[in-house]
Amino acid sequence: MEVYAKALALDPHIFDPGQVQIVDETSSRRQIVAVNYYLAKTYATAGKMQESLAYLRKACRPVSATGKHLMKDKEFAALRATPEFHQLMLEQAIRD
Repeated sequence: MEVYAKALALDPHIFDPGQVQIVDETSSRRQIVAVNYYLAKTYATAGKMQESLAYLRKACRPVSATGKHLMKDKEFAALRATPEFHQLMLEQAIRD
């Protein structure tokens, strides 16, 4: 996550959807979920809630073990207070 934070500080658009090139054929579902989850944490820490939510949606598709971490990880504390986060939880059927 430190490396993602440094990259984001150097280039605020580095992880924009058009920039990120993850090759699904060579990455396991678990790896893709992990990358999206850590990018969501990185954006949440940077205060970029919309970007964080976008990567959370990718990480949570389909509902996975990610859900239990969302309610505990400190990086998502501010995001958990937003209506958009609650909507995501409803969409994904993730409960506290």
